[in-house]
Amino acid sequence: MTAEVVLAAEALSKRFNGLEALAEVSFTLYAGETLALIGPNGAGKTTCFKLLSGEMAPDSGKVHLFGRDVTRKSMAERVRAGMGRSFQVPGVFASMTAGEAAALALAAAGGKSFRMWGRLEVPEAALALLERVGLGGAAETPCGRLAHGDRKRLDLALALAQGPRLLLMDEPGAGMAPGERRALAALLRAERARSGIALLFTEHDMEAVFGLADRILVLDRGRLIAEGSPAAIRADPRVRAVYLGEEAGGGVGLQPKP
Repeated sequence: MTAEVVLAAEALSKRFNGLEALAEVSFTLYAGETLALIGPNGAGKTTCFKLLSGEMAPDSGKVHLFGRDVTRKSMAERVRAGMGRSFQVPGVFASMTAGEAAALALAAAGGKSFRMWGRLEVPEAALALLERVGLGGAAETPCGRLAHGDRKRLDLALALAQGPRLLLMDEPGAGMAPGERRALAALLRAERARSGIALLFTEHDMEAVFGLADRILVLDRGRLIAEGSPAAIRADPRVRAVYLGEEAGGGVGLQPKP
């Protein structure tokens, strides 16, 4: 049986002041799949994410979410349809505790009202959400005092509070130590096994990309130049022309051209 198409990009294009940032990019993402979007700086990854999430409208092309055309739908409408988004720089409230932030996210997801002054009540569901991302002991810690890796985990928790069937992540391992990135990858694999969520992420760390992704998309100068399994991408001459690998035969140490 063919897996459900969760997300489909159809010939997405975007220009800025005449500069072609994205040129007719098309791909599909299936239920339960993890897809990585990679490329050197300026390749168009962030623009692509903004078009998919609804943060920006394409000049041409379409975005389909669970079979529905959402090209002109807002970010909020896409969230309600099942899309979640985490960000490269977590945008949490520094004065709130991690537990309060989780409680606020769950209240918003449930359409409940909440107070923006005083302390928020932290229900068991919020504590369970923190436990789910490895922050079970941080409920009373102010968000502003969390270590960088823990702030990234909290941002993931806030995205998961909406119960998304698809999660977009912009460089989830940015700023993390190698051990923290591996722990995050293990957490994402566990979340996918637990909920069947589909994942689409950008990342510069090639160890994380090849260790987590089922398929990889490669952008260069706004165009999709390769798509395939990690093994196929390692061996693709077009990708090796963009990424100078430490092991020319296809090692994971591909690094962008300077």
